[in-house]
Amino acid sequence: MNVTSYIKRNAFPLGTIALFITLFVVAVANLLYESKILVDEYMAKEIDQLAKVFTDIDDDCAIISFEHQKNYIDFLNVKKFAGTTVGSMSIMFPDKWKGPYFQDTPSVFGNPYLIVRTKKGYFITPPEGTRLSNGKVVGTDISLAENADLEKAGRTTLKFKEMSLARRIKTTGVLGPITQVILPEEE
Repeated sequence: MNVTSYIKRNAFPLGTIALFITLFVVAVANLLYESKILVDEYMAKEIDQLAKVFTDIDDDCAIISFEHQKNYIDFLNVKKFAGTTVGSMSIMFPDKWKGPYFQDTPSVFGNPYLIVRTKKGYFITPPEGTRLSNGKVVGTDISLAENADLEKAGRTTLKFKEMSLARRIKTTGVLGPITQVILPEEE
C-alpha cells in the first residue's frame, strides 16, 4: 500500500485529527501562560491588601520593627496576644490591635508572603521561590538581601503591569528605653 494514496483516501480524518491536536496544544500553551499572569495579578492584589492592613496596624499600634531580616506574614489571623510582639512584629500599643485581619494566612501556593528588611525600610514581597510571569524567581533572580533595592525592583523586575510586587510599609514606633518603661514585657 502506497503512503500517498492512503493519505489521499483519509485526508479528511487525518486533517481533523491534526486540527484537534493543534488546537489542544495551543489551548494548553495559552492556559499555562494565562495562569502565570493570573498568579501575578492575584499576588499584586493581595500585596496591595496587605499593605493597607499594615498601614492600619501602624496607624493604630505603631509598628516598631520585625524580628528577622525575612519574616513570614503568618500572624494577621491572631485575635489576641500577650506583650508587645505578635508573630515577628513588635508594636508600641498592643491594646489597640484590631485583629484578626485575615481568617487564613495570606499565601502563594501555601507559602506565606514576606516582610523583608532592607537598608531602605521594610517591604512586603512574594515568598522566596515564587516564579513570576516574567520568568524571574523571587529570592534567586530577585534578591531579598538586606542590601537589595526592593523599591527599584518594584518598578522593574518585581512588578506586574503597573502594580509593584514589593510594597514598602511604614514603621512609626520607637524602640528604646522609654518604650520599655511604658510597655514592660509580660513574663
